[in-house]
Amino acid sequence: MPRKRIDPKLATRLKAAADSVEAVFTLQPPAAAVVAEPEETKRLVAQAVERVTKQLGYGPEQMNVFSNLGAFAIRADSKFLGELAKQPEIKVAMANEQESSMVIEAPKKETAKKK
Repeated sequence: MPRKRIDPKLATRLKAAADSVEAVFTLQPPAAAVVAEPEETKRLVAQAVERVTKQLGYGPEQMNVFSNLGAFAIRADSKFLGELAKQPEIKVAMANEQESSMVIEAPKKETAKKK
């Protein structure tokens, strides 16, 4: 079984959180695929979330599935997210908010000087 990766920032938030935490989970892709097909992604997310919901007796507050990316964002308490990270469908768990921007800025356009 491949090793799961948990973002250190998410791990810190899960240990310290008294209220809800937002996280993004990436699914383990099927063999020979980069990501699961969109319908398979939806099925796998529902399966993992339902398993944890039954185990704990409650579900997440909010969830958004990125079916074309094989990932989903979720808001829930730290116990729920910790259990969700242990599920076999999950490959990577990371904090939803990162400290640095992931936006790549376009280079500044230099103006041509007229002679």
